[in-house]
Parts: sequence; C-alpha cells; structure tokens
Amino acid sequence: MKQNVTTICNQSGKTIGLLILEQEITLQVKRENELAILSETTEEFYRTFWDFITKEQAIPDIIEEALILLREDGCILYANNFAIGLIEGYGQLKLKNYMNSRIHECLPFIDISDYKHDAFVQREIHYLEKVFILRAICLKKKGDKGDRILLAFRDVTDLRNKERQLMVKSAVIKEIHHRVKNNLQTVGSLLRLQMRRGVSEEAKQSYQESLNRITSIATVHEVLSYSGIERVNMDEIIHKIAKTVIHNLPHSECRIQLELETEPLSLHSDQAVSLALILTELLQNCLKHAFKGRATGQISVGLYLLDQQIHLFVRDNGIGMQETEKADQLGLEIVKNLTQYDLSGVFEWKLWGGGGTVASVTFPFRQEEIL
Repeated sequence: MKQNVTTICNQSGKTIGLLILEQEITLQVKRENELAILSETTEEFYRTFWDFITKEQAIPDIIEEALILLREDGCILYANNFAIGLIEGYGQLKLKNYMNSRIHECLPFIDISDYKHDAFVQREIHYLEKVFILRAICLKKKGDKGDRILLAFRDVTDLRNKERQLMVKSAVIKEIHHRVKNNLQTVGSLLRLQMRRGVSEEAKQSYQESLNRITSIATVHEVLSYSGIERVNMDEIIHKIAKTVIHNLPHSECRIQLELETEPLSLHSDQAVSLALILTELLQNCLKHAFKGRATGQISVGLYLLDQQIHLFVRDNGIGMQETEKADQLGLEIVKNLTQYDLSGVFEWKLWGGGGTVASVTFPFRQEEIL
C-alpha cells in the first residue's frame, strides 16, 4: 500500500488531526519488478553476446542468421560471417571498411526505425527477390552512454517460395475436385433425364441406384473442392449421403426415421470415396429389403474409432435380410470388394434385435487420419 499523510491544523496552527490517503499499488510494484528483471536480462544478454564475439568468435559465425551489432546512431560495431555476406552482396562497401559505417549505407533495405527504438521490432523484408525476417533488439548496459541494437536476419526466401507453391497446388487441387464433381453431376443429370423419358419400374430402380453411387462420389469431391486438402471429414459426408439416399429411393409406403451416431474422423480422399460407396450400398439394401409391408422403419448409421480400428455400421429394425437375398445382392458384393481391396478391412452382416439387420465394416486407421 502507498500512503500519503497530511496534517490538519486549526486556526492557531495546532495540529488537530491527520488525513491519510491509501492507494493499493500491487500491480504497479509487480510491473516495476518485471521491468527490473527485463533490464537485468537484457544486460546479461548483452554481456553474454559481447563475450561471444570477443572471446568465442566462432559461435556467432555458425549461427544460421546474420547478426549485426549497432551503436545507437546506426554505426556497425560487429557483423558475423552471414551478415558480412549480406553486406558484400547488397551494399556498396568492401569487407575492410564496413566497420563503423552506417547500417543503411551497407544494407539499403534497413530503415532508421529499425534501430531507432528502445524495445523490439520484427518485420518481413522483400528486397531483390529475397525475403528476410528482421528482428531488432535494443540492448541496454549499465554505465554505457548509449544503447546497442542487435539486428538478426533470417533468409526465408525458400520457405516463402514453398508456401506459394503449396498455395498454387492447393488451388489446382480444388479446381480438379470441382471439375470432377461437376462432371459427375452432369452424368447424374443425364441419368435423371433418361429416367423421365420412360423406363420400366425395374430399370428405374437400377437407374436410381447408379445415380446414388454417382452422387456419393460427387459428395466427396464437393467437400474436397472447397477444403483444398486430400482429407475429408467423414462425419459431414455420412450425414449428406444418408439423407440423400433415403430421400431419393422410392419408399413412400414406409416412413423412415434416420439416426446418425458419428465421430469427427478424417480420411484420405481415396478411402473416403470407398467408404461413401459402401454406405450408399448398405443404405440401399436396407431400404429395399428391411421394411417390406411396414409403415414405419428406423435406420441407424454410426462411425467411430475403437481399438485402433474405424467402425462403420448400418442398422435397421426391419424384418431382416434372408440368406438367399444376401447371396444374390450385387450391392453387398460391391461392399465386400471395396472393404477387402480398398480398405483392407472386414465386412460382417448379421441379424439384430427382434429381426432387424446390422451390417458393419471395420478397417485399420493411420494415426494421421484422426482430426
């Protein structure tokens, strides 16, 4: 606490009381202590750095940064080998006379504001197709008449070039996925047009199943077209595909309730396409066989990670698929092949509950596949 004490006197000048004003200064003391510690740290850093360049000159020279020590007026006191290379490359001075020269004469991209300060400055410099990160630190030392400024340059030209290349590649990847999505949607539109021109009910069902497969693949590429990376959030994909398939397939005589139990798992694009097709086939099988003669039905779709394996299941509360139906289904054959050859996993099918069916796909995951 900080106290200010003032005496209170009467008309004759006799003290009759005291006025005490108290102020809580904990934060102020804390800041003063921090400034004192910072000052001591800066001084220690200056002393250590100066010892390096006077006694162990090899140490600054192996640091992969250009180090330049300046006086307060911007004149050079010291430069390591990387800094000397910069001076010889961009300045007008020779190696023998850079000492005690002003920094902006040696390196024209340096501004006065880079060394006329008493704290820390960092900025990115673009000069003659080169990119540098400049850090300027004010070093204070007790007893010195002026401050010292340490300039540290790091050449990040290669890093920035790689970043630009990645941005270009990302844009190209987005465009490729966008065009694939558009082409698939065009094929889907042609199928819908053919269906409207009059086909048998049996053929119409086959058309719709093919359309659902195309839509599933297009959904994956749609997500990839705006993400710009070769990974897909399967939680989003599953939600879109499940709702689309149930909406598209004719099942007006049965009202379907959809439940989704998914975790936010990320897969590479090729695995995402395979899993999207698998989900489409399993949902189509449910809608074709599980709810015959039923007014209502429930389908649950789940995706989760357990015991180093990714699990996808599609479960219904219908009448159950018979073994003969199971053996004859092209859709299930597609699921088996995709699971075995694309995902290196296992496909299982069994009755569940009071006659319903649960189909599951299990396959190993790589650590980077988790969001």
